[in-house]
Amino acid sequence: MGHRCRNHPAFDEVSHAPIVGVKVVGVTGAARHGKDTFAKALLLAAPGTERIAFSDLIAASERIAGRMTERDPEHLQATHFTMNRDNLLCAMYEFIRDRRPTICVITGVRKPDEVEMIKAMGGKIVKVRRLLDGGGVFKTEDRDPAHAVEADIDWLPHDLLIVASSALEVEQAARYYVKELTR
Repeated sequence: MGHRCRNHPAFDEVSHAPIVGVKVVGVTGAARHGKDTFAKALLLAAPGTERIAFSDLIAASERIAGRMTERDPEHLQATHFTMNRDNLLCAMYEFIRDRRPTICVITGVRKPDEVEMIKAMGGKIVKVRRLLDGGGVFKTEDRDPAHAVEADIDWLPHDLLIVASSALEVEQAARYYVKELTR
């Protein structure tokens, strides 16, 4: 897989090759299903782990452009498609390459090209699915689950599926699977 990083003279084609010494774990799932809970538990279970989200890069870009002053999930959903995808992927890769954490957990993976980049880096994808007490799938009321940004989540390939009905179960899964995810 190669992406052209526009307006970046140092790159022609970028392959998103694995970075020596860095394990990448992408975390996907619908809003409020426990992606950040999983990442926080992994941060505690594995020293040298850092967390970032594609939305962190988008938020920074929007603040720089003066279109957002505080993190605004609705604005970020709307902006997800207006930002140049190649530049977003290249920015994430370069962030990881510059920081070189032992483990980089990327939360909020929502699009096939994000999964492709993580897999090209030798990474693994974890999907977190939150269930209600009765067994149905949790749906948040503060985000539109039908929004185009959320549309691909159910169909994204994953290496590990965490099904949990509480934050404690998500945390336990992170601790249990830390070795599997970082091999």
